[in-house]
Amino acid sequence: MFNRHTLALHEPFLPGLARLLLDVCGDRLPRALVLLPSSRACGSLRHALLAASGGDGLLLPAVATPSTLVEQLAERMAELAPATVPQALRAAVLAPRLNGLDWLRDRPGAATGMAEELVRIFDELRRHELDPDALEDGGPTATELQIRDVARVRETWRLYRSVITRDALDREREVIDAAHAADRWPGAPVNDLFAAGFSDLAPLTARLIRTAARGAEHAHLVSPTAGADHLTRLYLAAFSDADAPTHPLSPDRHAAARLMKTDPPSLGRDSRPYLDRLAGLDEPAAVLAPAGLPLLHPCPDPEQESRLVSDLVIDRLRREPRSRIAVATADRVLARRIADQLTDAGLDLDATDGEPLSNHADGRLVWALLRTAQTDGHAEPLLELLTHPLVSFGRERAEHRSRSLSFEKELLRGRMVARGMTGLRARAEKRDADVRAAWPEAQPEMTRLMDDLEGALGDLLRLAKSEPAPMSTHLSALREAWLRAAPDTPLLDTTALPGLDKPRPARRALLRLLDDLDIASDCVPPLSAAEFAAMLARLLGQELVRPHRSVHLPVQVTGLLEARLEHYDLLVVAGLGEGVFPDEPRSRTLLLGRPWRERHGLPDWRWDLGLDAELFLRLLHNGRRVVVTWSRERDGQPALPSPLVGRLLLATATPPEVAPRASLWCAEAADTTDTAQSAFASEPRARPVHARSRPLTRLSYSALSIYRDCPYRFLLEKGYGLREQERVFEELQKKDYGSVAHETMRRFLRDDGPGARALLAKDRDAALSALRLDTREAFSARIGDVAQRRLWAAAFLAMADDIVDMELAYAADRRGLARESGFAFTLGELHAWLSAQGAAPLPLDDDAAAITCQGRLDRVDLGVDGASVHVIDYKTGDTPTPRKVAEGADLQLVVYALAVRLGRVDGAPVDASLTGSYYGLKPGKVGCDPSKPHLRADHDLIRDGGVVLATSLAMADREHAYGLIPPDLDPDHQDAPCRYCPWRGACRIDEQGAASGEEATP
Repeated sequence: MFNRHTLALHEPFLPGLARLLLDVCGDRLPRALVLLPSSRACGSLRHALLAASGGDGLLLPAVATPSTLVEQLAERMAELAPATVPQALRAAVLAPRLNGLDWLRDRPGAATGMAEELVRIFDELRRHELDPDALEDGGPTATELQIRDVARVRETWRLYRSVITRDALDREREVIDAAHAADRWPGAPVNDLFAAGFSDLAPLTARLIRTAARGAEHAHLVSPTAGADHLTRLYLAAFSDADAPTHPLSPDRHAAARLMKTDPPSLGRDSRPYLDRLAGLDEPAAVLAPAGLPLLHPCPDPEQESRLVSDLVIDRLRREPRSRIAVATADRVLARRIADQLTDAGLDLDATDGEPLSNHADGRLVWALLRTAQTDGHAEPLLELLTHPLVSFGRERAEHRSRSLSFEKELLRGRMVARGMTGLRARAEKRDADVRAAWPEAQPEMTRLMDDLEGALGDLLRLAKSEPAPMSTHLSALREAWLRAAPDTPLLDTTALPGLDKPRPARRALLRLLDDLDIASDCVPPLSAAEFAAMLARLLGQELVRPHRSVHLPVQVTGLLEARLEHYDLLVVAGLGEGVFPDEPRSRTLLLGRPWRERHGLPDWRWDLGLDAELFLRLLHNGRRVVVTWSRERDGQPALPSPLVGRLLLATATPPEVAPRASLWCAEAADTTDTAQSAFASEPRARPVHARSRPLTRLSYSALSIYRDCPYRFLLEKGYGLREQERVFEELQKKDYGSVAHETMRRFLRDDGPGARALLAKDRDAALSALRLDTREAFSARIGDVAQRRLWAAAFLAMADDIVDMELAYAADRRGLARESGFAFTLGELHAWLSAQGAAPLPLDDDAAAITCQGRLDRVDLGVDGASVHVIDYKTGDTPTPRKVAEGADLQLVVYALAVRLGRVDGAPVDASLTGSYYGLKPGKVGCDPSKPHLRADHDLIRDGGVVLATSLAMADREHAYGLIPPDLDPDHQDAPCRYCPWRGACRIDEQGAASGEEATP
């Protein structure tokens, strides 16, 4: 039936096949049908045909894979019934029913793995045209194990058929049976049929090809031949038994025998050890010489291997830019590393490897929703859900990020105890109540967040606590949770909606998976929420998402099997360490062992070894230059090369040296290294702002301080809203401690409190008792149940005696006016006051006049004479010196004093004698000296008021140039604002020394 043609293994396969097609078919080429094992090979053959013809155009033959041919035949035949369960979900549908079997009842965790193994066995048996329901057990010579395995296969097959009455393989068999039984070929007319490149051919596929060959005028089978090249002879000499299934030529011989329906021809036996066979070859080491093929490169570790491969690719492109290059590897981690390094070097790659759907944002969101519901709001999955890039619950992104950060801080600080969603809600409500007690205008953000969470997860949470439910119920709850959690990213097929972009590959894969689950829903028994989550998690990990990539790119990073029939100018076969050729793991099948499989013509693990050997031999010849690399280290431990690489190493006179260390490549527009420092040194120190920023409508002393220290930092934080990521620790935090200390002093000195009454009565013991009580109440309200933070209260109580003594001495002369009281005045009011004092302040327009300066006064006291006012600010850290206040370097007390002068403090006379002090709340530095205030009564408030006004106007003006580098200073001086600035580095302060010829600040 078939005319036999051979192509030598050392010659490029597809170019050789193209020449053969042109020679054999001639003008009949458009009426030919070529069957190849892979879609990539089909595409490459079309290009090879055009190149071999030497013309500008060519009428091509039909080129297809057997599966494509089946689909074409199915379209020509009568309508066929669809599969009852999608192909990828058959194991998931079968697994729940296996738990009822006697031999699996005690091992329910093995059901899923056993179902996958059984589905593979059922498909393999049917592709070898064996009926799983009518298997013979081997007759009287069969062992007890064989009889048991066959009985289990028949039993599970009937269980499979009870739920999956029809699958995709049934449809394929029906198409092939119909084509085989037809009087004439039902497909398109074929003059010449070519079958080429097949090494693993199941009898069912062989029958399809024989049927197509019967309908063609001429049928051709293209098989490989060993050829006379030295490399092939050297490699084949390492195999002592040419007829064994592990021999590299065995797969092709068996595939040809199945098509020809003959026994595989014998290649003869040679019982000599393969070392003797190698020694019988002339100059075997010449194959591995620098000018020969392949080049063997052991590498110290995987990182150096990836760098070497990237260097080889780039070096080839620099020398021959039009080269066709491929990196073939079975190691996905190595493939991604190489692809990333080549991308960094500026190359556009055809990376064929995919990632599991569970690694993509869409799959992670599904898993986060299910896991959060299953754990009833456990911290880890809940934080993953809140911080997922697609999740917003319909809120503004900034609002959602802010409240998620607050929620995370509550969790990390131990304030939200793991008591499920009910406990989280109770804590959220208490937290919002505490916040509103301190700031009545605060919004209940934590309660709203819990509302959003429970609204999104409601159905999933109920299913997690209820009895098993149909899979359609779980899917509906999951879709509803997605819709509420990520409303900006609807989970629907947007390809059907006009005007919308196509969904990303991961979204398409997820939609396809959920649609398949919908189809299979009626075939799956009711599932618990945990079973549904486990099943979906497994499917998400099995679903590979391949990136959208351009075709015909010059550099490919691909798998070993995909490169089998191709030919390249440079082929790097990477990652050939132990565990590759043969692949891991190699174990006996769970059912139907080797003796049974041999008797019925089914392949076993030895066939797989033969396929690996054939693939390796082809790869060694699939490039004008072939390089083989492997790492001598794996997971920090010494590692061996692949056993098939070891066969080649036996032929070397001296082992190959470890590859030298290669450098990383990166894309650069131009080499500007020599001019970078001189350009930086000549840059202007200040530049205008072109990007639009937030207008200034409110300011505070802290904003004034930031602007005076560094206008550029003010622009980043207040103009563009940039904020440093807040770190959360269980230990003492200065900001938190300071806020609680302020609250303690407010409680202690409140007018109607026991502390104030005890101070007026000069009762030291009562005052001390009141302070201790207020301290415990204030700190316990903020520290929760975290034991470590109880040290906060102890640290503050250590100062109780000093605080009471200070207040007893102070109470005789002063009375409280304000405690933790807010104030606000406009720049227009400040301008009017300065003008009334005889100053000549800068003019301001209506917008500037409406800018509000606001803040919070820790404490304002009125003298007993009613004619003096003392402003106090508590400091738990270092306090500014009176000299800095007098010189106008520190304006905090000045701003507070201006609030008094402008009548923004109730009860404080605007014309009273005005002083101010920093009140220490630090061990050893408690209180202040009223006789030596930081802000003296004769302080030039008009001068500093003008500074506040001028600085505020500069802050509002975004048209002036901002200095990217602060004024000349030592950035590491203890008083320098740069020392702890979060934006240090963005302003290039540390580069100014290097630009001026000095050593850069480390």
